[in-house]
Amino acid sequence: MKKKKLFNTSEYKTITELQEALYGTGYSVYPEIQVNKVLSFEDDDPLTKKDKKTLNTASFDFVVYNAENIPEFAVEFDGPCHSAYQKKRDSDFRKNKLCCLARLPLLRIDDSFLTKYEGLSFLKFVTERFLAWQTEIPVISNEIEERLSYTYNKEIDYDDPSNDPTFVFDLNHPFPSSVELAARLYNDNRIVTSYINDASYFDATSKHPYIEFRREGFGGWPVGYDNSMVERSYRLEKCFIDSTGKYATENIHELTVHVCYNWRLPTSDNSDFFISFSQGIQGTIMNEIADNLCDYLALKKIEKWAQNNSITFVKTQSAHNN
Repeated sequence: MKKKKLFNTSEYKTITELQEALYGTGYSVYPEIQVNKVLSFEDDDPLTKKDKKTLNTASFDFVVYNAENIPEFAVEFDGPCHSAYQKKRDSDFRKNKLCCLARLPLLRIDDSFLTKYEGLSFLKFVTERFLAWQTEIPVISNEIEERLSYTYNKEIDYDDPSNDPTFVFDLNHPFPSSVELAARLYNDNRIVTSYINDASYFDATSKHPYIEFRREGFGGWPVGYDNSMVERSYRLEKCFIDSTGKYATENIHELTVHVCYNWRLPTSDNSDFFISFSQGIQGTIMNEIADNLCDYLALKKIEKWAQNNSITFVKTQSAHNN
């Protein structure tokens, strides 16, 4: 007989990231809480005997509560061999189903959510977006409604992203690590990206030549049962005024990145129950996380490329300046 640690390394990192993100907000996180202390069901809920056993014996790794002691979302850490055993998968399916029935968001993460980029993990980023969503989405929605109320005698285009509060919220909350990286690229290499502040972007693009980082294309495809792979392509484009005085561009570097993400929480192997139960919490859906990570990885590769090609880069700039 020996004493046992409360958390393994990954679990300790998980609760640390959650606690840091929630500190001083009125929200709190608790580990290893039995499911039946978080969820309760009525007699007419479609639960099997195994579902009820999971309800009464299983635990959530972590649960985040608001200031009124109401659970907001749960977090499950799935290790690298988590899905290798059918018994464990079946238990996960049942837990997913219970959360789906109770409308409790469940975020399943692995070590990739704990990896830090420029000092920030995606778990902390997701949690901070959740917190921002609670206060900002009503304000954004009201601003959009007020703006649209002044649209006289015009048909409102509800397909316009600027009329979608979730789209505006997403634009307002980029991955901070990408912003920091973009600032370095601009300050060190004069590479312009959409992540730099508006004043710097306007100043840089109003003077020629300049080099801009641009998204070129995207794609995606399913990987396995509940994962998706996204592909994003990017390029560096030199923008200058040619010898005839016309605006011109030249591609100087291209790259493609891939990110795999878990887009939903399956409730059975044959996907015949609550297929729409998505992976994520308020303020963040998984394809947004994938896009943010793609942008960061691409910017990181661009930074390395710029460092390795600094002489060529400087000569290119100097040639056009002359």
